[in-house]
Amino acid sequence: MPVLITGDSHLARPVRGGWSIGADAVSVAFGGSVATDLFHQVDGLDPAAYDVVVVSIGTNDAGWRDVPLPAFLGAIGAFLDWAGATPVLLMTSPGCDEQRASDHWSDTRLRQYADEAAALVTAAGSGVLDTPAVLAPLGTAAFVDDGFHLTPAAYDLLLPALRDAASAAAT
Repeated sequence: MPVLITGDSHLARPVRGGWSIGADAVSVAFGGSVATDLFHQVDGLDPAAYDVVVVSIGTNDAGWRDVPLPAFLGAIGAFLDWAGATPVLLMTSPGCDEQRASDHWSDTRLRQYADEAAALVTAAGSGVLDTPAVLAPLGTAAFVDDGFHLTPAAYDLLLPALRDAASAAAT
């Protein structure tokens, strides 16, 4: 199943670690990305070449890059338009461990952006993976020392859930 992976470090880091959600997955995600960066990632790509487009976005938007919510949602809406008939699967921000994360991240604000993005994606007929729910069994052990990037144990839970959700979205 051809899958296009876009977005921020939450999906760029697994590729660097040698993890993937499938043999036919192609990742153009890169660390630090915000919603307005998505078009740079997919420039020249045809969404119809993929069974599903997976996107992880929102953590940097609501955090250190401080993208206003209307601009964030507008970029996601435009990305959904770009995808056209190809299903999109939004992997919501996993949140953060506020005790370890810098002042740039607030779990409440990350959840607000995730909820707003999820509502937009769902209204467009696409799918959403509730990342905090997937990672809940790990608690703060889901995050490395910086409080917002994910541990290998988190990816052990997240990648199979993402693979299953991508398969479901593609059908």
